[in-house]
Amino acid sequence: MLKKSLLTATFIALIGLVTVVPAMSPDPAYGYSYTDLETFKKTNKCHHCNLYDADLSNQDLSNADLSDTSLYGANLSGSRLINTNFTGAILITANLSNTNMGGDKENQLGVANFTGANLHAANLTGANAPGVIFKGANLNMTDFENANLTRADLSGADLSRANLSGAKVTGANFTGTKGLTPEAKDTLKKGGAKVD
Repeated sequence: MLKKSLLTATFIALIGLVTVVPAMSPDPAYGYSYTDLETFKKTNKCHHCNLYDADLSNQDLSNADLSDTSLYGANLSGSRLINTNFTGAILITANLSNTNMGGDKENQLGVANFTGANLHAANLTGANAPGVIFKGANLNMTDFENANLTRADLSGADLSRANLSGAKVTGANFTGTKGLTPEAKDTLKKGGAKVD
């Protein structure tokens, strides 16, 4: 009887320990790394970081290095992304709506760079992205509705099921892209884009 009581007490203590340990962890189980986020806030750099689901909305993230960083589901809506480096970053389902990504020739602003980034099902509605580089990016199901993509480089990108309705595309480069229907290509050409 004593052995059984001790075993029961030990089992209950172990269950308590298992439920306490995750609560002591500074990082959410399925979210961003608190350490990575703090490092980014201090240095404006976060190469190969975990910013999964982080809220970076309405901030000035100009000149930041977020290359090869996981921003899966992150909220960057309304943020300033002038000359920000997203090369190779994971931005699946990220919210980049109404962001300002640069490309103002008059002020010689740098542009955001998404070369090789994964923006599958990302939200870029209303984004101001003239001259922005999306070269070779995964833009499958990305929403560019009413975005300013004038002079943007989307060459070699996958635009399967992407929404480009209302987007400004004058001078944009869509050569070598995948997933565009003949109708979409025709609409882009009429809008002044370069399409092959």
